Amino acid sequence: MTVTDFKQRGRALVSLVEVPRLGHAWSGGTASQPYSDARGPDASRMAWAFVSRQFRRMPGTETPTKPATLDR
Repeated sequence: MTVTDFKQRGRALVSLVEVPRLGHAWSGGTASQPYSDARGPDASRMAWAFVSRQFRRMPGTETPTKPATLDR
């Protein structure tokens, strides 16, 4: 598995996860479901971990951090 983070100002905006020989399937899912493969990392957990990092609270604040935006 290869994970590549694309960052801006030190913050990951996008993570690309490549799992060899997985094809176009949801990794870590139930093998009995279409387009799902039990091999590889649990994609649902990885997605939740990424999103929760994007909206975590800054120390000493009561509100979540502002979501990152791309410079245009």
